Formats: sequence, structure tokens, C-alpha cells
Amino acid sequence: MSCVPSSFTQSGVNGLEKVLKLIDNTDGTYSVSFALNHIGDTTISVVQSKHQDITGEYYNSGTISGTPDVTNTTALINFTYAHGQDITPGHPDWVAARFTGKLTPFQSGTCNITLLQDDGATLKINGVAQISNYGIGMFGSTIFSYNFNAFETYDLGIDWMEKTAGAALVLSWDCGAGSVLISSVNYASTDDIGGSPLQISVGCPDKYEQVPSTTDQCRPKCGDGFVISPEVCDDHNTNNGDGCKSDCTAMESNWACPGGSSTTKSVCTECTQGLYLNNPSNPTECVAECGDGYRVGSEACDDGNNIDSDGCSSDCNEIELAWKFLLSALLLF
Repeated sequence: MSCVPSSFTQSGVNGLEKVLKLIDNTDGTYSVSFALNHIGDTTISVVQSKHQDITGEYYNSGTISGTPDVTNTTALINFTYAHGQDITPGHPDWVAARFTGKLTPFQSGTCNITLLQDDGATLKINGVAQISNYGIGMFGSTIFSYNFNAFETYDLGIDWMEKTAGAALVLSWDCGAGSVLISSVNYASTDDIGGSPLQISVGCPDKYEQVPSTTDQCRPKCGDGFVISPEVCDDHNTNNGDGCKSDCTAMESNWACPGGSSTTKSVCTECTQGLYLNNPSNPTECVAECGDGYRVGSEACDDGNNIDSDGCSSDCNEIELAWKFLLSALLLF
């Protein structure tokens, strides 16, 4: 009989808790599962996978050029080496590395990002340098703020060098309550379980759904009755022919779907004959269009064109005077 506990839960900050479970495989071995939960509602889980988003390329020449001597995948950018300790086999010093990967935050907001480096490092987001501490003896910690937009994918790049003595590179961030980024969401532990690195699978927030064929991307859920950008409308279904397209990307021709928001659904109405969606200040309003041959609404007349001196003014606001006399004369006979 095993004396090892089967489950361990640790409460954390920002309404999160860590759950570690030990699974008896009944063959003398055990598997471990880990989950990071919002207390009362599991939204983030960890599954085993060989896929990792962070690639590390190491150069024993100390310069990032040519073919890397060592390439691997890493999950958490957090390592230190003592003086004389090998970074790559046989190379404790004069090593450079480039780390590339992607971040996809699930909320918008500003994060304070910290990079500790020894000897030096440059950090880029979407190709723009945010930290430039690249040089011998550049040990230190730098903090900068960056504003993230929900569901956008950001390219992350770090160039790092180690020339002499100890070595270190640690990337971390603080987004406050309701964190935009959580380190274990974007990068898993570097520990291996059963020979496979851990990979994060993130559950989507309320009113969102997972993008097919992905494990870390969410999008507004079309058909739930709530309009969330980039949705244009959402009439609580995924049908065509009722005003809102089945993928919620646009209103159908000559339909108006006003009233949609993150808390209310769109109510679609088809514009009747002679009314159109052509009001730029209110794209969901059905309005008359002068010159289409249909007199509706406030139009005084509509003779099918926008020409003066043919009976109806070019703006359809009045019957022209000469034609009024002619009409009156005709009515007398």
C-alpha cells in the first residue's frame, strides 16, 4: 500500500490554486498531473506534450551567428550557472544564445516585465527592443512596462551572452490582480515527467471558445447572443438568412442588427422595400435612398434618379414648382 498522498492543493494569489495529483498506473509506476485553477472554476490545466513554444539556440563562439552548436526547447526562461559550470558541454564561458517564442495573453492590460541577466541580454517584443543590456559584465535586473491586447500573438526574442564568471537569465512579469500573463500559462515547468516536457493548455474565459486545432488560442463565441469584438453581430444562433452571418463577421445584405453588446444579443430586422443600410453615422438603421424609385419615409417624391428639372428634385425633398402647376392643370380636366 502506498503512503504517498494522491492529491495536494496549495492556495495561491489572485484567486488561483495549485493542484498536484499522483496517479497510480497499477504497474508499479506513477504519473503526475498538475493544474493551476481559478478557485471554484478550473480554467487552466497542464497536459503532457513534446511541443514547446520557446526555442533556444546556443553558440559556443560567444557570437550569435552561423549555425548554433546546441538547439533545444525550453519552457521557463529561468537559469543560473556558477562560475566554471558548463552551459553547453565543455563551455562554461564565451557562450551566446538566442531564445524565440510567442505570447498570447487572454486579457488586455499592462504588465511590468523583469529581465535579470548576466552577462548581458537584449529583449524584443514584436521585433522592437524593450531592454538592451548586451555586453561583458552587464549583470543586473531591468523592469519595463508593456501594454498587451487580448488574443493578439506577440513575438518574443531574447539574445543573451555569457563571457566570464557566473551566468544567469531570468524572465518574469507582474500584471497585478487578474493577471494578463501568468508564467505557468505561457511557459511550463522545465521539469520532465515521463520524458516529456509539460505543455500548457489554457481554458477560455466566459463567452469565448477555443480556436480549432489550437491549445492556446481563444476567440469570441459566435452564436451565444453576445457581441464581442471582432464580432459585428450575434443573434444567438449560427444560421444564415436571418440577418447575421453564421460566423458573426457581418450583417447580411439589407438587414440591420442593432443592440448587440457583451451583455445583450443583436436583434436583426430586414429593411423593407425602399429602405437601405446606408447611414454612415448609424450603420444599423434602415433609411430611404433617394433615386431608387421608391417614395418612402420623409421623401416627397422619388422618380428613380437624382436629376433636377424632371419633376422631382435631385434630393427627393420636393416636387418641382413647374411640375406642380402641370399636375394641377391635369387634375382640372
